Amino acid sequence: EPVNGWFLSNVAVAFAAEDNDGGVGVASTEYSRDEGGTWTSATSTIPVQGDGVHRILYRSTDLVGNREEAKRLEIKIDTASPEAVVRFDADHRTIRIEGIDVASTTVSSVSLKNQRIFEITDEAEHRISLTFSRFALGRTNAQAILNGLTYAGKPPIAFKKPYVIDYGWSLKQDGGLKDVIQNIAGGGKQIMRALYSAKSGKTVITSPGSPKRELPGLVLIRLSTDNGVVRVGY
Repeated sequence: EPVNGWFLSNVAVAFAAEDNDGGVGVASTEYSRDEGGTWTSATSTIPVQGDGVHRILYRSTDLVGNREEAKRLEIKIDTASPEAVVRFDADHRTIRIEGIDVASTTVSSVSLKNQRIFEITDEAEHRISLTFSRFALGRTNAQAILNGLTYAGKPPIAFKKPYVIDYGWSLKQDGGLKDVIQNIAGGGKQIMRALYSAKSGKTVITSPGSPKRELPGLVLIRLSTDNGVVRVGY
């Protein structure tokens, strides 16, 4: 059974057609996966696979050649938990937690004595949660310390050494961003650092073992999850 309209696994579709009362009978049914570009005879069930929204057109023809107008079938499949992204929100000057999924996501948080937990839930009710021992927002700086996560209902993952995410910024007289410093460390070592200057209009990104990169504009580095594994990139 679908959850909020989303199937939690791949599905198979079977078509059944009837002629109108007094009709001569149905000769065939066909379907299209490309908005009517090509049509295939529906002689058996058809597999619908892969996360996302699948749109299928179908129509039947009776024994004397009368063809009905095509009807549309929409099948939504979501088999995986959402992924999480942690990044600097340059517009609101805060740390933003986002969910990435084929379905829309919602983010909720709860503050405990020494923890702040963010839970991301998609429409199919898959979940991922991030546990921070620190989530501090200041006027010109912000820091988050990620200690663990719970992914797809699996046992919680606790990091031996946390990921530390630091953002700092200064403002121009007009209130716009002048300089932005972004730093993500993990395992006690720096993973990626980004320095933005409004004067140069560029962001310089450095990470151990990689050449320095200079990119136009304000480039945001981020921490994200990938099937329960933490990634750092931009």
